[in-house]
Amino acid sequence: WDGLGSVTKNTNPIFRFVHASDIEFLNCTVQNSFNAHHLEMGGIKGLSILGCTFSDYSQDKASLKKEAVQLDICNNSSIMPGCEVYDDARCQNVLIKNNTFTELYRAIGTHSAVVGKYMSNITISDNFFSDIKGKAIGMYNYKNCNIVHNTFVDCSEAIDFRSVSMSDSYGKNFYAPADGSKVKAQPLTANLVIADNVIRKDRMSGHDTGGAMIRVFGTHVRTSYTSNGKTIVPAGDYSIKNVVIERNRVSGKAAGIILNDVKNATLRNNIIYECDKHGLQITENSTVTLKGTNKIYSNEKNGISCGSSKLKLQGSTKIYRNGATGLYIYKSKNADIRKLITYSNGGAGITLTGTSSAVIKNPSVRGNKHYGIIAEKKSKLKLEGGTVAKNAESGVFAAEQADVSLRSGVKIEQNKGAGVSVSSG
Repeated sequence: WDGLGSVTKNTNPIFRFVHASDIEFLNCTVQNSFNAHHLEMGGIKGLSILGCTFSDYSQDKASLKKEAVQLDICNNSSIMPGCEVYDDARCQNVLIKNNTFTELYRAIGTHSAVVGKYMSNITISDNFFSDIKGKAIGMYNYKNCNIVHNTFVDCSEAIDFRSVSMSDSYGKNFYAPADGSKVKAQPLTANLVIADNVIRKDRMSGHDTGGAMIRVFGTHVRTSYTSNGKTIVPAGDYSIKNVVIERNRVSGKAAGIILNDVKNATLRNNIIYECDKHGLQITENSTVTLKGTNKIYSNEKNGISCGSSKLKLQGSTKIYRNGATGLYIYKSKNADIRKLITYSNGGAGITLTGTSSAVIKNPSVRGNKHYGIIAEKKSKLKLEGGTVAKNAESGVFAAEQADVSLRSGVKIEQNKGAGVSVSSG
């Protein structure tokens, strides 16, 4: 199917289905939409898109940024015009597999939602995404999702999963329930798995400036958002729970992975490399555990940046050749760091700052271009075992009322500065 959008300037979706069930698109080619979706699906229960190709999107309004496959909620006429009934029907039981998405602004997703009304049981697997100017996959208010075995090449962002909007822009994405009922703030138990994906760095011009190649975003909404006298997004907890990110290979112009207010997140056996920002960024009261063998290297900023969150490193995590600090922890309590290997970073191997606290057991901190380990600004460090060696400054540097405890078995040797340096400033 050729929508001929670039010729006719027809702004209707090429296909549109609403309030339907058990739909299959098999081995189809759908191309050339203008200011519109290739497939627009509202309130579909049971949707399979298998072996298809979606390509060629054009627009004349910079704000549109339409998805090729739009999974939507039947809430009102502005987002799903022409429905006989607006009942907040969502897409459920969706399989999108073995497809190609290319030369698009966005490939798959949603940018309309109602608090407490979730898309569910969505599997996106074994697809190929290329030349995507914006987000390849964008999800608002989803749960029970598997995003696995996909390849992303020259995409501004690969996967963006959110419980609410960022930057308080709720009016662009959230609506009051169609039945007029009241909504309440609640955490999203996502049961989200992102696994075995390959994300290659976007090397094309004319694409959006990405924030993260993989982003999972929850938050605490401080002030309720209201419209026309109705509370659309009540103040409260919109954290995301139960996330597994494993065996992915991630590179990009943006940060590799950002987790914001994500509880019970497990990262296992990922490779994050050559990102233009931090490799892994953890913020806003997240609780994150790294297991297995994660490798984070050659990113322009910190390998891992952890702020106002709780971090555990288990198994074997290697952080090396990053442009700034290997592991940077700020305003974070009770970090539990075990068997970390961090070397050849442009800054320190490990930094604790902003009243952070951490127990670090059996690390290898070698050959960093600044101090091996920094504890500063009233942070508390307990170092048990391990080696801190051959760093360009002192092995361990304590400053600004830091509390540092070195237990037996720690080897601090062959650093260019002192083994341990303490500053009263």
